[in-house]
Amino acid sequence: MFQNLVSESKNIKITKNQINSKKGLNLSEVEKTEKDKEENLVKKTCELLKITYKELAIKTGIAEQTLRNWGAGQKIPTWGSQYLQILSEYETQKSTISLFKEFTNRVTMLSS
Repeated sequence: MFQNLVSESKNIKITKNQINSKKGLNLSEVEKTEKDKEENLVKKTCELLKITYKELAIKTGIAEQTLRNWGAGQKIPTWGSQYLQILSEYETQKSTISLFKEFTNRVTMLSS
């Protein structure tokens, strides 16, 4: 049981302001920080891909309402957050590769 508490405590992030304040840190502040992070993950994924929640649902196979719930602050399961992170990284890499191909094509045209 003690090991579970130790491992869970590593996942809690406390801001500098919370440390410097004389007030104690309450559980709702920690939960809000986690929810904000998860909410931002869904919104950031949609913003990065320049798509709507509906389009993200189609692309991922995750129900639109589930994505909306996650975006509204419902806890995202580990698999969900990992999936969204991998999707974001994949799309970023795909975009970078596309730009690189365009660059090499232009260099080739200039050197010909």
